Amino acid sequence: MTSAGDDPGAPEGIPTSAPACPTPKRGVWRGSDAAVRAVAITFDDGPSAQTRAILRALRRHDAKATFFLIGRQIPDRERVLRRAAREGHELGNHSTTHSALPGKADIATTSNLITRTTGRPPCVFRPPGGKTSPPLLRDVRRVGMTTVAWDVDTGDWASQLPAAIRDRALAGVRQGSIILMHDGGGDRAGTARSVSAVIEGLRRRGYELVTVSEMLRDASALGPPDR
Repeated sequence: MTSAGDDPGAPEGIPTSAPACPTPKRGVWRGSDAAVRAVAITFDDGPSAQTRAILRALRRHDAKATFFLIGRQIPDRERVLRRAAREGHELGNHSTTHSALPGKADIATTSNLITRTTGRPPCVFRPPGGKTSPPLLRDVRRVGMTTVAWDVDTGDWASQLPAAIRDRALAGVRQGSIILMHDGGGDRAGTARSVSAVIEGLRRRGYELVTVSEMLRDASALGPPDR
């Protein structure tokens, strides 16, 4: 049975009531002073074997996150992406092969995979390694996405000690922060174990957890873009 707000043609009953993508922003958005105490937790390099564990932690805490996906890792993991979309998380584009400065065809391949899997086109793009160029930024904006980086790096790409990941997430956070974590690119079991502690720590400090696009929809939530 299809519930209210669901599209009968959407994969596995994913709601279609999500707002349209925010107007693409110029430059690279990294997080800045915000009008509200909101932060965005983001996960790069998935989907992977750890994505389900991270989704379970997010669901336990009724928290939303943004996942930046590598296109070549989507095949055979479509179900977990549909679950993420159904539970209100945002799915962003992180290129097809994680190569530096991907071209238009590379970006389009992953966007098409995400759209076919979930029925929703991605609104945000994260360049591999955070590396950009003027042509890349123009390409991303022309296809309706905003290029997004981060201002808090948990360092989980280097250390999988859950307490260290939690401490780095909380040490640099401020209103409007975008927190970088990873659900792929290696063994991320430590990241999965740290998610509950990160969420609890952020909420103790009074932060609301939002997706990147929710943050972008409020023009006052982020500072000026990098040119």
